Amino acid sequence: MRPRLSPASTTDKHSLWWAMHELAEAVQQDPIKLTPAIQEEWARWEAQLIRESGADPMDAVSLLEQRTQRLLETRKHLLATIPTPTAARV
Repeated sequence: MRPRLSPASTTDKHSLWWAMHELAEAVQQDPIKLTPAIQEEWARWEAQLIRESGADPMDAVSLLEQRTQRLLETRKHLLATIPTPTAARV
């Protein structure tokens, strides 16, 4: 199942909105310390996206699923670096 791009009314494991919301909530534990590292990681992800899109803009649609997967993998990696008192995240 492909992730949904907009929020559902409740937490939804297939929603990119909820996936990114979870990361934002985790950063709120210590935003002064965590925000710079998170921004640095996303800057690399965005730079790669811009490079790939500029190389062949026609590939943008065909690579959407692959880029979405990379986004989710990056998010998962970042969540793993944030200590949390709650259960393990997916």
